[in-house]
Amino acid sequence: MKENLKKLFQYYKPYKHVFFIDMFFAFLASIIALVIPLVVRYVTSTVVYLPAKDVFRQLIVIAVVVTILIAIQAYSNFYISNYGHVMGAKIEYDMRAEIFAHYQKLSFSFYDDQKVGQLMSRVTSDLFDITELLHHGPENLTISFIKIIGALIILCTISPQLTIAAFILVPFMICYAYFFNKKMKKAFKKNRVKIAAINEKIEDNLSGIRVVKSFANEELENEKFQIGNQEFLEAKKIMEQKMGDWKIMALASCDDNYPMVRNVSCLFYNDKIYFKTDKNFRKTQQLFKNNRVAMCFNGTQVEGIAVNKGLVVDEPGRVFEKKYKEFLWQSYNAYSHIDTEILIEVTPKFVEIWDEDENRNAFQLFIDFDKETVEYKPYD
Repeated sequence: MKENLKKLFQYYKPYKHVFFIDMFFAFLASIIALVIPLVVRYVTSTVVYLPAKDVFRQLIVIAVVVTILIAIQAYSNFYISNYGHVMGAKIEYDMRAEIFAHYQKLSFSFYDDQKVGQLMSRVTSDLFDITELLHHGPENLTISFIKIIGALIILCTISPQLTIAAFILVPFMICYAYFFNKKMKKAFKKNRVKIAAINEKIEDNLSGIRVVKSFANEELENEKFQIGNQEFLEAKKIMEQKMGDWKIMALASCDDNYPMVRNVSCLFYNDKIYFKTDKNFRKTQQLFKNNRVAMCFNGTQVEGIAVNKGLVVDEPGRVFEKKYKEFLWQSYNAYSHIDTEILIEVTPKFVEIWDEDENRNAFQLFIDFDKETVEYKPYD
């Protein structure tokens, strides 16, 4: 266990500056999230009872301070969601390259005893889960720890009795989480065994591994894979820059030769696209019958698979709801149907990007997420 953790931490070394800055901003954002309610409490419990001339002066100072705090918090969240995500993508790149290089060194007998699908799942889905943990794990632990301890201290200073009442259920929650975590581990283990997503280049290389090793082409294959891996990383960066945190996208679906197109407000996180809709709408019912969708905005076209994740309010951690309130606050309370509003998750399968380089030369970028390949074409 200790050796495995030591090995994982080594992947942070090339990006330790980004990692520590990411942790600093996570710490800062958490502290500010605790401070702002205290400022509001100070206003409602103290400032409102001051003389009129003092109230105005105090409110001006408080408004400036709160504005600065919100600006710092916004930049902290921006850094975490952007630079932190790029760090995770680079760690994924390093780990994938290392695994592929290791595959090249293994003997013929190893490949005789192993299933190709299982080997490929190590480089695709399993690796993605690990890098998501390495990226989000430390910052989520930092944020959660600071908020829990900070909230506990603040509540104790206000009312110890209410604090005990609020935290009395925590042990039961821990037991509940531990019990279901054991079940989830078994379910995820079975799921990983069944995953058959295959990278085309890895598949070709592994199926012809005897030829590669016979001609001593390991270095050539490694070089070809490094180029493809780097291109895929750069393409993902371009896509993330184009997507940003949110976009209003056109969504197209079809069932029984009846196409439908509508606009949806989308959020982007965990390398997927999320939007909410009422489960009783006709357009939503069509998604249930055929979950293959196409989405587009401003030169970016996405083909993917839509999955119903249940009610928006039932999402673990309510990530979508928080991000929707942050980025689309104008429509946050509009058309709210708590009992029928569901969260749709779209996993991109194929992305086409039309763009220009710094010299105004137009190009097309084709990203195949199943094969993890990228094709670049100049466009006249």
